Amino acid sequence: MYVNAGLGNGMYLSMGNVLANPKVGILFIDFEKPNRLRISGEASVMRDDPLISEYPQAQFVVRVAVSEIFLNCPRYIPKLQRVSRSPFVPAPGRETPFPNWKQIDFVRDTLPERDRRKALEMPAIDITDYIRTIERSNDRRVATLHCSWPSVRCGKG
Repeated sequence: MYVNAGLGNGMYLSMGNVLANPKVGILFIDFEKPNRLRISGEASVMRDDPLISEYPQAQFVVRVAVSEIFLNCPRYIPKLQRVSRSPFVPAPGRETPFPNWKQIDFVRDTLPERDRRKALEMPAIDITDYIRTIERSNDRRVATLHCSWPSVRCGKG
């Protein structure tokens, strides 16, 4: 089994974990059915795998030598419906949009070099402006963001 590893957040936590301990458990969840499949095995991370060219913007290919595959009880999976694909999923023939959270003033200097250069070419925004942008888009994730920033009051307004 193989999985491509794309741009992510640049922190490489998952890839670092695999390099430190290659034993992995991967849970595949289908929210529309609902269904759940678990795969266990040993992973290896490769930057020069021949499959990397098949995935736009992939940085690694993770190959897993599968030791177990089993169904996992789906009873607590909420039934959801995919309305549209995120524009941030890399696709052939188009540039992936640059996420505006990378323009937040205190985030810009912590980004990997490829993103830092691009972020510094754009105007900086502060966390309050970022939250307002999300609120204007009626994005439900704003409640999570509000509560995850201790200096920002939870709720709207």
